[in-house]
Amino acid sequence: MTRRRNRLACALAIVGLVAGASACGDDDDDATDSTDAPDATSPPTNPPEETTAPTEPPEATTAPTEAPDETTAATEPEVTQTINLGVAWADLSAFVSVNPAYGTGDPEEQALAVLDGWRRDGLLPVNGVDVEFVTAGYSAIDSDQKLAVCQQFGTEGEIFAVIGGRDFGAGAECLATRFQIPVIDTNQAPASVYELTAPYMFTLKPSDTEITTAFGNWAVGNGSLDGKKVAIFWESQFADATNAFKTILTDAGVEIVSELESGGQGSVGGDQDTLAAQKFAADGADLVVFLVGSSSMVNFMAAAAEQGYAPEYVDTDWASHLSDVAAGAYDQEQWAGTKALASVTAGDLATGLNDAAESCLSNYEEFSGVTIERTAPETSGEFTNILITCDLAAVFLEGLRLATADGGELTQDSFIAGVEQIQDLRGAYWDTLSFGPDDHTGAATAREIEWDTACPCWTPTGDWGPLSDYLS
Repeated sequence: MTRRRNRLACALAIVGLVAGASACGDDDDDATDSTDAPDATSPPTNPPEETTAPTEPPEATTAPTEAPDETTAATEPEVTQTINLGVAWADLSAFVSVNPAYGTGDPEEQALAVLDGWRRDGLLPVNGVDVEFVTAGYSAIDSDQKLAVCQQFGTEGEIFAVIGGRDFGAGAECLATRFQIPVIDTNQAPASVYELTAPYMFTLKPSDTEITTAFGNWAVGNGSLDGKKVAIFWESQFADATNAFKTILTDAGVEIVSELESGGQGSVGGDQDTLAAQKFAADGADLVVFLVGSSSMVNFMAAAAEQGYAPEYVDTDWASHLSDVAAGAYDQEQWAGTKALASVTAGDLATGLNDAAESCLSNYEEFSGVTIERTAPETSGEFTNILITCDLAAVFLEGLRLATADGGELTQDSFIAGVEQIQDLRGAYWDTLSFGPDDHTGAATAREIEWDTACPCWTPTGDWGPLSDYLS
């Protein structure tokens, strides 16, 4: 078995990264992608070093001239085709420099562990199709590096499809529009991006407007906003999603007394976080909604505490808000008892992991020799990153299986159709994932969770139900 590790250097200059930044990001910060412009406060970096990949896929296995014995035939299925899967993984060292807990371990090794597990479990080849991984890294806050990975995958090694880690949005959009390569990405995107990239791009998260629509309907429906004076802190690239959220609130008679638009993206907090706290306090808001990254939330609450301002909060699957690591950095007096709507399995560490998550972690432990703690709270971003990698890979493998079922010919078109057939796939980090010809976003279920400061961790307070229940 050949494993090609194309490590692309993620050159990051941390000096000047935090100071002067105008918005926030963290270990899963969707603020880095939509238009995904480079952080204006970061010095220019060189694109990642590219490793030459073969111009032809691995040669198909040649059938033996003599019939193998029954044991060999049973354990070594015939390989009629080998395809290359591009694996784009995020370097989050910029955020680790601010808080070591934001580290995600070794994302490349996490992906290779999945491939090794597939082979050990006999999941490859799939109907005669074998898979090799071609890996490439990128800085989570440098769109030039993401585009360089797109260029590499698009021009080298005959990449059949790609799975994209956290904050790969610009690279995913590039692969879909420029090279017409199917890509399964992690983070949400605006509805316009799904239209632009159709039918090539899928995401595990709902679209940004689906997130805010579900969030708004949930918060109105459970009475969290009754009698509240609401303030919204949001980032400019998510204007459509924010407007959808505001419409739901105003239609329900909820009073929005203040809001602040943050124009920055892809950085680690900034001056507008303090300004938002001052403005919302002056405008009399007693409940705040964040549609910014977790670093900005940390800064906002610190500024609020300094001036004796203590509003209530509700939250949802935005950026990495719902990881124990992120929420553990918020002001705990202010965040205590905060409720949220989650499509991810935040809270399972407190009550028990599902089978997919346990299998994913155990496989990584066997491959790496690293022990992953399973007691709440999460101690770093490594825990969730391993689970996210497993979910990305699981969607790819299931799409491959459906595309080749009953002797179907594998093409990129048939693979896309295969992914579109996936229904209620149990995830390790997402509860269930479903797609369709008109729905390229995966998350299919959601539940209510609550922040427990005694842990400190998220704990489930509701049952899983269809996410679609909150979308109308």
